[in-house]
Amino acid sequence: TRIVYERSFMMSLRQSPISQTPPKCPLPAALLKNPNSVPNVIQPTAAQKARSNSISFDESQETFSMDL
Repeated sequence: TRIVYERSFMMSLRQSPISQTPPKCPLPAALLKNPNSVPNVIQPTAAQKARSNSISFDESQETFSMDL
């Protein structure tokens, strides 16, 4: 599989606040190694934590069936 992006889309990403160094928008805590060291971080709410903990995956179940 090959992913192809249009030039206009890639050029629009240049203007994104998250592409700036350092980013000028708050980042989710899940993206940071040490979220306590950065003051401008969005902490997940209790509802988001509960929702993320409720998701479970069965490792033994295949994602899709393959034709052999």
